[in-house]
Amino acid sequence: MNHKDHVFLLNKIKPKGIWADFGSGWGAFSLALRDLGGEEIVIYSIDKNESSLNEQKINFKNKFLSSKIFFIKDDFTKPISLPKLDGILMANSLHYVKEQTEFLKFIKRYLKPNGIISIVEYNTDISNIWLPYPLSYNKFLSLANSNYINSELLASLPQEFGGEIYCARSFAIN
Repeated sequence: MNHKDHVFLLNKIKPKGIWADFGSGWGAFSLALRDLGGEEIVIYSIDKNESSLNEQKINFKNKFLSSKIFFIKDDFTKPISLPKLDGILMANSLHYVKEQTEFLKFIKRYLKPNGIISIVEYNTDISNIWLPYPLSYNKFLSLANSNYINSELLASLPQEFGGEIYCARSFAIN
């Protein structure tokens, strides 16, 4: 996947305001958020790997010099001091969380009223070493129902190794 694919997957989110990217890695989807949200979007990029965050910093300087981004080295599954967010993006990170229902309930507290949770995941329920707790779109719908509303599939792309990757979103129940 390349930047164009990342932007395609997130395009229908229409990110505005203050967002956090939980488990941001080297920042592929943080860059897509910035591309779509423009100079005004504020992004909290959270990852526990310092070298990944350092690579993100370089990528942002090269692609979007003028950005409101904060790089936070932390474990997104633990409490983090953040302002109220308009949205949370979890791109290829929720499949590392074992207790996904409880986690989705936990992160809702970071969101403003009607805040968005958006995920990018592989559309499978078959686990492997890189996908310990897979989250197909149907499973996401089932998990999101207790804390979120208006869940919808926004985009999907076929993967070179088979299957597809999708982007979905839900709105926090207030």
